[in-house]
Amino acid sequence: MAECGRHPVSQDRDMRPPILVVANDVILRTFLAAVLHLEFERTIHTVRNGRSAFEVVTRSKPDLLLLDDQLTDVNFLELSDQLHRHTERERIPTLLLDSHCDMWRKRQGYPIAFLRKPFTLDRLYTLVQQALTASNEWVDSLSSS
Repeated sequence: MAECGRHPVSQDRDMRPPILVVANDVILRTFLAAVLHLEFERTIHTVRNGRSAFEVVTRSKPDLLLLDDQLTDVNFLELSDQLHRHTERERIPTLLLDSHCDMWRKRQGYPIAFLRKPFTLDRLYTLVQQALTASNEWVDSLSSS
């Protein structure tokens, strides 16, 4: 079974699908879980590798994937493609935290954005909010920013 950190919220809000954070670095993983939980009052699942991400996506069907570019067991772009190809939620909006790139695009049918590190909380919150609102609106709004 995957080692999965779960950051619960109040029961009335806990019915919404969670956000999944996949990051090898425990400090980044914990930080993202804490700030996203506080800002969006959502359950946040955290895992440290691609194998665990598959288990959580299958079990919890998240509304958003945040994948770090420093995963040790798989390339984050490959993981993103695999998660979308092999799950029921093939259009899960995905935010990739990348050291080199800051752009958006539609990749193999699902909306994807790159958030360059280091990033501001305002930019993180904006991208997450757009992704949670609706994946099609998210792609449209990213193309104009």
